[in-house]
Amino acid sequence: MFPLHFISLPLALALLATAAESQVCPTQTVFSSDKGFNNRTFTMALHVAPPFVSYNKEVSGSSRFSGLTIDIANLLENELSCKFEFMLADGNNPESSRAAVQSVVSNAGSSPQAQIAGGALEITTERSSIAHFTIPYYDTGYILIVQRPAQSPSLWHFFGPFQTTLWIAVLVEIVAVALLCYLMESPFLSSIKDSDIVDTANLASFLTASFSVPGISDWSSVLNSKGKFKLALPAGGLHQAFVQFEKKQYPNAVFNVTWTDSWESAVKMVGDGLADATFHDEPIVQDYIVREGLNCKVMETGKIFNVFGYGFAFNYASLDFIPFSQAIVSLKESGEIGQLIKNYQVGTFQTTSTESCAVTSGDNSFSFRDMLGLFLMTSGVIFVGFVINAKEAREQNKYDGEGQLMRNGTGILLSLKSMCETLRDGESARDVDVKSELLAYIDGILDSSRQNGSKPEDEFLRKDCVGDRLLYGKVSLIELDDQTLKQLRMYVDEWL
Repeated sequence: MFPLHFISLPLALALLATAAESQVCPTQTVFSSDKGFNNRTFTMALHVAPPFVSYNKEVSGSSRFSGLTIDIANLLENELSCKFEFMLADGNNPESSRAAVQSVVSNAGSSPQAQIAGGALEITTERSSIAHFTIPYYDTGYILIVQRPAQSPSLWHFFGPFQTTLWIAVLVEIVAVALLCYLMESPFLSSIKDSDIVDTANLASFLTASFSVPGISDWSSVLNSKGKFKLALPAGGLHQAFVQFEKKQYPNAVFNVTWTDSWESAVKMVGDGLADATFHDEPIVQDYIVREGLNCKVMETGKIFNVFGYGFAFNYASLDFIPFSQAIVSLKESGEIGQLIKNYQVGTFQTTSTESCAVTSGDNSFSFRDMLGLFLMTSGVIFVGFVINAKEAREQNKYDGEGQLMRNGTGILLSLKSMCETLRDGESARDVDVKSELLAYIDGILDSSRQNGSKPEDEFLRKDCVGDRLLYGKVSLIELDDQTLKQLRMYVDEWL
C-alpha cells in the first residue's frame, strides 16, 4: 500500500498554496494515516473512449465498464486503500469528455455529480482552470490520419499464401532438379559439345506494391501548404481550439477545414476521399481504425504533435488529486502501468497490419492480376529455355549435318576408289573415258555452284563402267559441299 504521509516538496508547496486560499479540505483530512483512504468509496464519472473506457449497457453495475482506465483505477484501489463506483457522465452523449470533467465541477452551489472524472481526459489549460488534475497516467498527442494510397498487387503477391519456409523448400527443390538435369545433359557425359551460352539477363525485378505517395507527411506539411490540403475536424472542443491556437502561432498559415459533428465522421471522410487529412488522439483513433476495419482505407502519417496527457480530474476544492498523483508516480516507477499499456497495445504497441489489404477481391480468392507475377516469371523461364534449346538444336543440327556429309563423302570416295582400282585392272581406254567423264561432271557441279549459287537439278550420276563388270550407280555428289567436291576431284585425278 502507498503511504500517504510522504509528500514531495513541489506537491507540498501546491498543497499549502491551495490550503491558504481555501480551508474546505485541510491537509490532515487527506493524510490521516498510512492506511490510505480507509476503504473510502469514490464515485468516478466516465466517458466512453475505447480502449481506455468501454461501456456494455447489457451488464449492470460497475462491471459495465472496462478498459485501460478501469484497470489503472483497480491498481489505485490497492495503492490507496479505496474503492470506486463507476458511472456514465452523460447518458445522452456517452463519449463526451467535457461532460466527464463537468461532473466534478460544482455548479451554482450544488454538489458535484461525482468526486473523480476519468477516461481519456486531456489535461489542458482550460480544463485545469475549473478542476484539479493528477499527473498524467498516459502521455500521448495528436496524430495525422490520411487516406491510404491506392495499392496494386505486387508482381510477387502470389508468394503471400505460403510461409517463407515452404517457399525456401520449393526453391531448394527447383535447384536440385535443375542440377540433376544439368548432370544428365552435362558435356562431360555427352559426345556433343554443349553451348557455352550464359544467360545474364535480369529475368525479373523484385517489385513491391506500387503506392502513390501521400502529399502530407506531418503537421508541418499542413502548416506550409497554404490551404492546399483539406482537413476534416470535429466542430467545437479541443480540435477547434488547437486550430485557433495554431493560427495565432503561424499567422501566414492557411487552414482549409470542413467541420464535422464528430471526429469519427472526420475519419470516415478521409477514408472516402472527401478530405485529405484529420487528426485525433493517437491511441483513440488507432483503436477506432482497427475496430471499424478501416486499416485499408486510412493510415497514420508523421509523428505525434501537440503532446498532452490523460489524467483524473477532481473538484477544485478537493486535494485528493495529490495522493492520487503520488500513487500514479509509484505505479509508473514499478512498471505496472507500463505493462497495462503494453497489454492493451495502445500507442506505439498498436498493431497496424495491412496484409489483408493486398487481396483486392471480395471473396479473398486470387485473380489473374494477383497471379500476374507467377505468369511472367514462368513465361520468362520458358522463353530463356526455348532460346537455349533453339541454340543447342542449331548446333546439334550443324554437327549432324556435317557428320552426315562427311559420312556421305567418305562413302563416295571409297566407292570411287574401289571403282578406280577396278578400272586400272581393266581396259585403259575406258579408264580415260571414265576419268574424263567423272572430272567433267564434278567440274560442272562446281561451276554451277559458283555461277548460280546452287547445285544442278540432276542429283545422281549413273555411269556404266566396263560393261556389266562394274555398276557405279546413284552416287549423290550434289549433296556434298564445294570443299569435299574439290577433294573428291583430286582423288579421281590421282587414282584414275
